[in-house]
Amino acid sequence: MDNVINLAKMWNVLRNNFGKIIVLGLTFGVITFGISKFVIPVKYASTASLLVNQNKDSNTTVQFADQQADVQMINTYKDIITRPIILDEVVQNLTKNQRTLVSKATSDEYSTLRDGTEILASKGKPAVYDTEIAKYPNMGLTSSGLAKMITIQNQANSQVFTVSVTSTNAKFSRDAVNEVVNVFKNKIANIMIIKNVSVISKATTIGTPVSPNFKLLTIVGVVAGALIGFLWGIIRELTDRSVKNLETITDEFGLTNLGVVQYIGELKPLAEVIKEQQKGQSDDLTNQRDKGGASRLGRRI
Repeated sequence: MDNVINLAKMWNVLRNNFGKIIVLGLTFGVITFGISKFVIPVKYASTASLLVNQNKDSNTTVQFADQQADVQMINTYKDIITRPIILDEVVQNLTKNQRTLVSKATSDEYSTLRDGTEILASKGKPAVYDTEIAKYPNMGLTSSGLAKMITIQNQANSQVFTVSVTSTNAKFSRDAVNEVVNVFKNKIANIMIIKNVSVISKATTIGTPVSPNFKLLTIVGVVAGALIGFLWGIIRELTDRSVKNLETITDEFGLTNLGVVQYIGELKPLAEVIKEQQKGQSDDLTNQRDKGGASRLGRRI
């Protein structure tokens, strides 16, 4: 038999295995939904936007050239943001307590009298620092791990680019991306010796997860299950060598139909048939003897 399956056979496969296809589709859909709901960790993303802009110039040609230069520089900035020179400080700020300067130290101030004598007018004060408690001290965050969470995008010929952080904690995503853009803005001036980067929008907490997509994964599971059921039916059809109807013999094998033998059920073993026949003959002889004896008895009476 030639292993070729046409549209009619495919329709028969679909019709004969429709129940299996539906069951497998629903089963795979439930499994993928359960995995996406209870196994795959939910992730949240927050985004901040940066603007790259040179100082204004009255010359239009110069302005256009500066804009093109800014656009070209964005690729460099995108590469710098994910480097340890930026992320090491970001990790330090997020995981370690920070000592921030509240007020600078002041020196002693002296006044000079008429006779030239200097006297202490006001005593200097030491610098005042405040300790900012780390927000994520036990997170085990590293610069390489943070780099994998960062996504940087920009539109073609746009001076604006966005920095996103995706993690399993919505608040961390917000704090991390804001810290990244702040550190980058402060350090890029020293790295590139230019000051043309400004933050135009900070990240906010977004409670809606960006992954996993429950609906999409469930639909993929249903389609995959149904496809597996259909392919299973096709494989069974292609590997089935049994003759199902008369047309298979005449059309596919090219043989002549000599007749049709109807199915008469399973035959009994020969020994059992002979035994039943012998028993039937014995019963007939017994019945005949009984009838003969009864007739003779009637004549005597």
